[in-house]
Amino acid sequence: MALRVVVLSALVACSVHGFSLAPSLRMPHSSAHRSSAVSPQVRPLRIENRLRTVGVSLNMVAAMDTDTETDEETPKGPPIKYLTVAEAKQIDEELMDEDTGGFSQVTMMELNGQSVAESIYDMYRPELLDGYTVLVICGPGQNGGDALVTARHLRLMGYAVEVVYPNRNNQQPFRDLVNQLKALDVRVNMGMPGTASRCALVVDGIFGTGFEGDINAPYDFILKQMRDPSMFGAVPIVSIDVPSGWDVEFGPPEDTAMRIEPDLLVSLTAPKKFARTYNGMHYLGGRFVPSRMSFKYKLNLPAFPGKEQWVSLPQPPPLTAEEKAEEAALREARGQAPAEEEGEEIVSDIPQELEGGNPLASF
Repeated sequence: MALRVVVLSALVACSVHGFSLAPSLRMPHSSAHRSSAVSPQVRPLRIENRLRTVGVSLNMVAAMDTDTETDEETPKGPPIKYLTVAEAKQIDEELMDEDTGGFSQVTMMELNGQSVAESIYDMYRPELLDGYTVLVICGPGQNGGDALVTARHLRLMGYAVEVVYPNRNNQQPFRDLVNQLKALDVRVNMGMPGTASRCALVVDGIFGTGFEGDINAPYDFILKQMRDPSMFGAVPIVSIDVPSGWDVEFGPPEDTAMRIEPDLLVSLTAPKKFARTYNGMHYLGGRFVPSRMSFKYKLNLPAFPGKEQWVSLPQPPPLTAEEKAEEAALREARGQAPAEEEGEEIVSDIPQELEGGNPLASF
């Protein structure tokens, strides 16, 4: 009850004084603030999103209304499981098997894309983008299919959307997904736009858990553009399931030229191992895992609130001795060097002042 009073007091204070509760949405990589005129209609939406960035959701505020007057903590269950590549593939295969899951590829992509779009809507409302574009970048595989579905749902939610789909898959269901976008007057381009001046948000749907090997053209060039502050490096990024170029188990690549740093990660089905060290906003989408399958793999998935297709995930606890031993075994099996106990902090080279008048810069 006390927390409810604090949260509501913060809302009133922000409404009156117009100050920020949290850093820029480019967090945690930037602490930039920009003042701008905010209309009374838009201000509450920005306040809501600022509260979310410090871990207070509107669902939490609503739930506090019905809480008892006791300050007892809710008992916590076992921690959510973070999947290896092998575990993620095994679960996907079981979900799509007609005898054990019954989810077709197109059904999975539809559910995944919807959950990503709704996660984006929760964090970046269309009113805040003020007509600026959401650029959705799609890869050649199922992650790209998830991104195509995400683009369609975003368009139907009122966003201005543009799609980049360099290596277009003309097989079904991908061909239909592209045609659905064209029917909604969404441009589907082969290459990146020449400028980021009208782009407010980038959705990274290039590579997922199935990606292996080197990053080749044109995706190496695209990732460098997404990183380059003079191009799209100052634009917030939402990554679908795995940030493109990151190792599914061990995180960001050593090559900093292609190391994108997403502001929002939407994991699908269950988070992957790399997310144990991810420091941005983290949502889980894909509300379709059967309870028996969750029990079988000890996923310990959180409850999705109400009718939502996403749930916000807390920062994971530090690695246990058992988890450190498991990671060391994975690294040894893949011929990688052991992880440093005290790794060097990743420092973004993104400028603190966003260029081009991005409407999200004022968070």
